Amino acid sequence: MTVEEKIKELTLQEKCSLLSGASFWFSQNIDRLDIEGMMFTDGPHGLRKQNDKADHLGVNPSVPATCFPPAAALGASWNEELVYKMGEALGIECRAEDVAVLLGPGANIKRSPLCGRNFEYFSEDPLLAGKTAAAIINGVESNDVGTSLKHFCANNQEINRLANDARVSQRALREIYLRNFEIAIKYSQPWTVMTSYNYLNGRYTSEDKGLLEDVLRGEFGFEGMIVTDWEGGLDAAAQMAAGNDMIQPGAKKHYDRIVSAVNDGTLSEADLDKCVTRVLKLIVKTPKFKGYKFSNKPDLKAHAAVTREVASEGFVLLKNDNSALPMVGGEKVALFGVGSYDFIAGGRGSGDVNKAYVVDMHEGMTSNGIVLDKKLDDYYMQYMERERKRIAPLDEHRRWTHYTLRPNEIKDPRQLVEGSAERADVAVITFSRNSAEGFERHVNRDFKLRIDETALLNEVSREFRAAGKSV
Repeated sequence: MTVEEKIKELTLQEKCSLLSGASFWFSQNIDRLDIEGMMFTDGPHGLRKQNDKADHLGVNPSVPATCFPPAAALGASWNEELVYKMGEALGIECRAEDVAVLLGPGANIKRSPLCGRNFEYFSEDPLLAGKTAAAIINGVESNDVGTSLKHFCANNQEINRLANDARVSQRALREIYLRNFEIAIKYSQPWTVMTSYNYLNGRYTSEDKGLLEDVLRGEFGFEGMIVTDWEGGLDAAAQMAAGNDMIQPGAKKHYDRIVSAVNDGTLSEADLDKCVTRVLKLIVKTPKFKGYKFSNKPDLKAHAAVTREVASEGFVLLKNDNSALPMVGGEKVALFGVGSYDFIAGGRGSGDVNKAYVVDMHEGMTSNGIVLDKKLDDYYMQYMERERKRIAPLDEHRRWTHYTLRPNEIKDPRQLVEGSAERADVAVITFSRNSAEGFERHVNRDFKLRIDETALLNEVSREFRAAGKSV
């Protein structure tokens, strides 16, 4: 039976049910017509698949998955072929885990360095963002798994994101905030596009027919399904009329609103059928519809090698006097800073991943032939154990979007540093920051060094410079 024939068989109630999610990650089934629901899941740089009973708060853990480098690193690589390769591996994991649509990539412009979600976005440049997004989309979708290019559009801050009205001139909109999406669609054609939470010039993006039908579909040539961001928008009928095909995660109030709008004539059944058609066309493209047998056992070891290759392309050395980096092995290193021992492998929120493994600085150095100053290393290992015990009960009460609390730097750096330059060839200091969805970063807390970090940096520099050794 074709999609057109299926639509003729559907009742009004069944049509309306297809346009609103069945549960947090799933679309509706229509058992009578053998229409199976699809699974959507985060995230843009690593699978965050939860079971049907899980909620977005992360109360139930997601499956172990590869934590690929985030979009910020992909944009810094300028390497479309490698980004495609990562997308390909990500798509393989999605297909193995019965995921129909991966909710990413995020291609929003980095308007401000304070945006808490910048790690999920590629660039402040629309050409780089668009081409990099297209590469990962093509990689994922080479496995018959869909993507959701997001967040369309002008979603460039996290504070007040559900009510923020982005006021943007037509020139800025065309040259910057729409151009990235136009380029991504031109060079890929994602299965879905996700509308953003914010208003754009006074109207919710998911309820803006001019934006969705005229610009996204008409001008940019987008052919797929449009889905809301989770809990996005206010009026379900207005979203359908605007061409926003599916509301996620969906609720009875959305279904009731769509049914009543068709019955009272404020939403035409022709517009409704357009949305239903696009939903059904997506379903028939999915691996489940095609009878794919899911292993639930992706090759995480193979993808670890891809991760290492991609990450190395995203590194940027701002200055490298006397070729201090990379270390080749054989050096004896005094390793300082809690960031060296409490490694941040990714930001928090929907872009977080239940990492199959994490290699921190300590493990990475020792496994590559670099010898650590044992006295200093032993001290840090014991100190970090105490800090983790202190922080653990505090982190239990933090929301899923909050970045986890960081250990404090050691309070007496002078005593810590004393004698280390005699035992080691070089000092390495790691200062680290995390970031999270739903919040903006702060200049003093996130961009400036804190007093304890400055003290450590000064003491290590004093000790090692006096001995003629690098920091």
